[in-house]
Amino acid sequence: MLLSLSAHAEVLYENPVENGPGNDLFESSFQALLNDADRHPVDESSIKAKYLLGLVYLNGSANWNVERDVDKSKKYLLDAWASEAADAGYTLAHIYYMGLGVEKNNKKALEYLNESARMGYLPSQRELGKSYIGYHESWDGLVERDISEGLCWLKKAANAGDLKSARAVAQVYYAGDLVPQDYEAAFDWLKKSSESKYGTDSFAFDSLAMFYEKGLGTEKDLVQAYKYSDLQGTAGVDDKTRLAKEMTQEQVDEAIRLSREWQEKHNTFVPSYDGLEHQSDGSYR
Repeated sequence: MLLSLSAHAEVLYENPVENGPGNDLFESSFQALLNDADRHPVDESSIKAKYLLGLVYLNGSANWNVERDVDKSKKYLLDAWASEAADAGYTLAHIYYMGLGVEKNNKKALEYLNESARMGYLPSQRELGKSYIGYHESWDGLVERDISEGLCWLKKAANAGDLKSARAVAQVYYAGDLVPQDYEAAFDWLKKSSESKYGTDSFAFDSLAMFYEKGLGTEKDLVQAYKYSDLQGTAGVDDKTRLAKEMTQEQVDEAIRLSREWQEKHNTFVPSYDGLEHQSDGSYR
């Protein structure tokens, strides 16, 4: 019987952009995790340690000389889940769906995925949404296709700051094979997929540049198109060259100013920020 949603349910790692577990494992040690996991009374540190140990045993660790042991992984994950750590439910769903050390069980996998999604774990909401709309092969066959339900979960995750979910929603409206094509909706969700409180996603820049260049779902704006091409670094060089042929020097300068402003705001920089230009040999000078 899975635990039911309660006011005490918590997400250990809220930011879906950062690799929070990986960072904590890098800064910790195996013995420290074992000590924290045995701590009484149970607190957030001990719950997090149990979850991390579940991941370590699930994958094994050459650095810590820990062999893969799915039984131990399940034990620690179930302990974390019993303390209402939503993150553990996502991993347990993966274990049962893939049949890792257990008999493959889609029903249990869906229960864990669904419950952890309801507890607010963004990766679970995203994967559940993709499963319903049929966009995620790794969860193939978990649920019957339900576009409305899928979009509901994806939008919920996107509105909470999950960039990948926002990009998936944008793709649905842009493609128009599952719902009526809607470029304005696609553009709005694409903008949401570029940045949120959790960070930024440069994968959206290429699409945003195209939308602005062609005027899809928004007014045609070559300055914005050039800006987003510039933010792609090397990947946007050819697009900038093409766009510049249709722009005045003043427009190009404004696009560069906007790009630099964005980079300063987000503390993320591409070579063009320092006035470097891409050379034919692949270098910047």
